[in-house]
Amino acid sequence: MSSPVRSSSAALRSVEDHCATVGGLIGSTPVRRSNIWAASGLVLAEPVFAPAPLPLFDNSAVDGYAVHVSDLIGASAESAVSLPVAQHVPAGHPTPMTSAVGTVAKIMTGAPVPAGSTGIVPVEGAQVDGMQVEFDRPCDFGAHIRRKGEDVREGQRLLTPGTSLTPLPVGLLAAVGVRSVLVHRRVRVALISTGTEIIYRSPVLGFGQVHESNSVMLAAAVQQCGAEVAMCVSVSDSVDEFRAVLATACAAADVVITSGGISAGDHEVVKPALCTEDMEFSGVAMSPGRPQGAGRVFDTAVLSFPGNPLAAYASFEFFARRNLRLAMGLRPEERREVTVSLAHSIERTPGRHSFHLARSNSDGTVTVLTGAKRHGLGSAAEANCFVRLDNTVGALRAGDLVNAVAL
Repeated sequence: MSSPVRSSSAALRSVEDHCATVGGLIGSTPVRRSNIWAASGLVLAEPVFAPAPLPLFDNSAVDGYAVHVSDLIGASAESAVSLPVAQHVPAGHPTPMTSAVGTVAKIMTGAPVPAGSTGIVPVEGAQVDGMQVEFDRPCDFGAHIRRKGEDVREGQRLLTPGTSLTPLPVGLLAAVGVRSVLVHRRVRVALISTGTEIIYRSPVLGFGQVHESNSVMLAAAVQQCGAEVAMCVSVSDSVDEFRAVLATACAAADVVITSGGISAGDHEVVKPALCTEDMEFSGVAMSPGRPQGAGRVFDTAVLSFPGNPLAAYASFEFFARRNLRLAMGLRPEERREVTVSLAHSIERTPGRHSFHLARSNSDGTVTVLTGAKRHGLGSAAEANCFVRLDNTVGALRAGDLVNAVAL
């Protein structure tokens, strides 16, 4: 049975508690079989074994001449050995070949080594005279021959479940002939911004209107963390319109993220629209982004963020990004994080987590660009990282260390 919307008037929730609540709403994505070319960035759900060796056959590592090593014993500058070229072996040669003692085969890189040949002499190590080739030094047994299976053995376990399919693992799978794998599919996320003043598709604004940015910004954040955008829309402050759009979004997505409509204003639409659903709205000890909502609607996880753009982005970083990545089997964080010195002091009272856009400087320090008086996106143009400060941190002085995460 649906329960009424709940709004806490007690002490603020901790960031950790709200993140855990969100994590409990977003389950692991189902697995599916995918072509390897479409699986980049996804996570394996099964072990993969090599169906064939790599290389598949003995082949030449260089352009040169396939020889019988025994023919070149005693070859020197003073006593060169001259041998006839009996055959030419290009890469991709379709039939097996055999090399007779006392002859050589001209061979290209990657071409199958003729049976009987025991070494390859690079073109730079031979002198050609018509169909005769002179060698002025011996050849080591097996020189420049890539042996069948020396890189990967047939049946060898290549990748384990949980492996992220970055370009190199994908290349390995292709090289041994694997064409499809079982993977965790991407989380499908729908994004809904609310507000009658928001204009999404028209470049021309009327008085009191603003360009819609939250859903577009959050769509980019969703894709950056490896998830998939199922829908990206804005709606006016109409409960009926919002519920109709939400129903469509819930049917198309695993997670719906709304922005706006959860504060204490007279025209907030999200809270009233969800008053009969299993949603909880509460204040969270963070800045910006204090008002938050989370629950299940139409059997779909719904996260409600504030409408302020920086607060909406901070909410995504604190609550959505980690949980979306975990749902796909990915590591919670893959971006570079460094400890750096502050370029300036920060006045701050402990008690809340805070999120700040920042700029890393050439001297190795970091400058915080947002704070109590700058909660908009104006600083995004020069920001190349962000700084999170936990609720125990008070005022900071220039030179104090903070952690900065690359954007």
